[in-house]
Amino acid sequence: TGTDFANCQGHLLFSTEYFDQEGIRNTMADWQLSGYQGIINPDKSAGAPYYYVGENIGIAAYTPGGIIPSGPLKGTYFGESGTIGKLNYGQESGLWMVGGDWRYAQSSILGSNSLQADSTRKSVFGRASWALTPDIEVFAQGSYAGYVGDSDYIRGTDRNRSIKIDNAFLPQTIRDQMTAAKITSFSLSSARQDIPLSGANNTRETTRFVLGANGDFDMAGMGIAWDTYFQKGKTDTDELQNPIWSFDALNQASDAVFNPGGSIVCRSTLTAPTNGCVPFNSFGVGVASDAALAYVLGRPRREQVFEQDVFALNFNTSDIEGWAGPIGIATGLEWRQDSIDGEVDAKYKSGWKYGNYLVTTGKLNVKEAYVEVAVPLLSMLNFDGAYRRTDYSTSGGVNTWKAGLTFQPIDDITFRLTQSRDIR
Repeated sequence: TGTDFANCQGHLLFSTEYFDQEGIRNTMADWQLSGYQGIINPDKSAGAPYYYVGENIGIAAYTPGGIIPSGPLKGTYFGESGTIGKLNYGQESGLWMVGGDWRYAQSSILGSNSLQADSTRKSVFGRASWALTPDIEVFAQGSYAGYVGDSDYIRGTDRNRSIKIDNAFLPQTIRDQMTAAKITSFSLSSARQDIPLSGANNTRETTRFVLGANGDFDMAGMGIAWDTYFQKGKTDTDELQNPIWSFDALNQASDAVFNPGGSIVCRSTLTAPTNGCVPFNSFGVGVASDAALAYVLGRPRREQVFEQDVFALNFNTSDIEGWAGPIGIATGLEWRQDSIDGEVDAKYKSGWKYGNYLVTTGKLNVKEAYVEVAVPLLSMLNFDGAYRRTDYSTSGGVNTWKAGLTFQPIDDITFRLTQSRDIR
């Protein structure tokens, strides 16, 4: 909306927008449900293609509640409430397999990537202008835009975790099999279905303010137009991971043993009784306690501030009389400064499955001056030339230019020849 006021000496503009979009989660395409994948061909016979594309293909490297991927107990997996099963592998190809129990092994991955984020967007814009004189107008404008988005992008996997024979959560039948096989540990690979899907909740807020003026004046018989403005912009970002595990916390919590009193504790607690570690049951789906989940999970976060200041002043005229028509000249100055800073809690800088954030800091500025001319040489031939001097605080100064001719013998045909020196 907008309106004039004060007998059209002033003008107001205003706009606003609100947008809310529900995410699309836990959705699987038909090709996913049929196990349609491309893998390295498990058939290594002469003449067989290197790649194989087909159906009934799924992951073989882990299961929702954990599987023993190698050794004498290979294929033993832990299902709902810790029930023990034996996986039928089918034809293996690296981390994948064709046939067998592909559907079960794949089940915790399906739908783990959002097809559309939950997102909310809102913005407000306003502008006011005032004619100081018939030849000068001043204006001010401001805007705000905010965005919040939340989406899932993967189920974090935990592969080849070493499990010792004295793990307190280990079923006795597995311990007996380990004893019979004369092994004291095995590797466990899990899709960690007890842990929430990995994803991010990102927030951005941008504010921008501009003050400016424009007008025209006469000098030496020439009409000269001018404009100038100063802009100040700021963007605040908040990058927040959805709950994900700390490797150190999960390592300690997964290594659970019985203490001398018969209670289940973290092995590390035996030597550090006040370390607060909560034992975590890794064997199955629906077996991890709320307290254990609270201990191993965290939400890495990075908050950053981006700022930009811009100033420009421009003049132009096309009132200079030339031998073949009016000559146009434009010239001006520009300045821009960008900066970024942020904050990350020390505990979120490393050691997490996802979201190991580091702070980005820095500042640069650019100063520029330019001039451009458009000169009719003949009624059908025009020259255009420009020069710009740019100085970067980070890399120094540089000169850029262009020179060109435009020839238009008839209205329907134009020839153009230009040479320039540019930077990027």
